Amino acid sequence: MKILALTLTLVLSLSTLLQGQSKKDALVLKNGSVIKGRLVEVSPESYSIKTSDGSILVYPADQVEGYKTAAVEAAGWSSNKFGIGFEAGFLIGTQTSEYVAPFSFTITGIYRATDIHSFSVGSGVEYLGEAFSPLFIEYSANLLDRPATPFLFIRGGAEIYTGGKPDNNDGNYYSERDYSGGPTFTIGTGINWQRESYDMILSFAFRYIKTEYSIQDYNSNESNYITNWRRLEVKLGFRF
Repeated sequence: MKILALTLTLVLSLSTLLQGQSKKDALVLKNGSVIKGRLVEVSPESYSIKTSDGSILVYPADQVEGYKTAAVEAAGWSSNKFGIGFEAGFLIGTQTSEYVAPFSFTITGIYRATDIHSFSVGSGVEYLGEAFSPLFIEYSANLLDRPATPFLFIRGGAEIYTGGKPDNNDGNYYSERDYSGGPTFTIGTGINWQRESYDMILSFAFRYIKTEYSIQDYNSNESNYITNWRRLEVKLGFRF
C-alpha cells in the first residue's frame, strides 16, 4: 500500500509540475533571429507571437522566413502509428528478500492510436533470483498535448520462468527446485520527453508479480513456496 500511495503521489506531482509548462513556438526571421513564445496570429500581412514575459511582438510578413509550432518541432517518432520501445530499470522495495532490487529489461511493440492513447505488447528479461520473462499488454495515455508530458499507464500479463532447474543442497539433504511464474500487474506514471527522432521516458510504477517454486527431497516429500512481489518499478527507456 505504501508503494501504491507513493506512485499516486508521483502522478499528482508530475501533473502539477508540467501543467505549468508553456507550449513553445518559434518564429524564424530572415535576419537569422529565432523568436520563441506562443504564436497568437498568423496572417498574410504579419505574424504575432507572445513571449514568456507576456509581451506580444508583431513582425511584418516580409521579415519572416517561417515558423515552427511546438507540435512540429517535437513530433519525433510519434508521427508514426507504429514504433518500438526499450526500457530498463529496477524493482525497488523494502520487503524482506535476499533480492533487494531485481533487474528488469523489456522490449515493446507500440501502436499509437491517437496523440494521447497508445497500446503495446511486449516481453523481456527479469531477474527475480532466477530468470523470468514477462509477457504483457499495456495501455498508455498522455496527460498533456506538449513535448514534455506526464503519462499514465497500466500493464497486465504473465511472468514466465525461463531458467533451468537448479539444485539445492543445504549439506544435510538433497532437493530439487521447480520454479514457475504467475500473473503480473503494473500501474504507474512517468514523464515523456519528445525529441526529433525518438522519445525518452522515465517511469515510476507499482508492480505486482507472483512466483512460486516447489522442493522435493529424497523421500518424495514436496513443499510449495509462493512469493508475492510488491515493488516500486523505476525505469528509463527510449521509443523509436
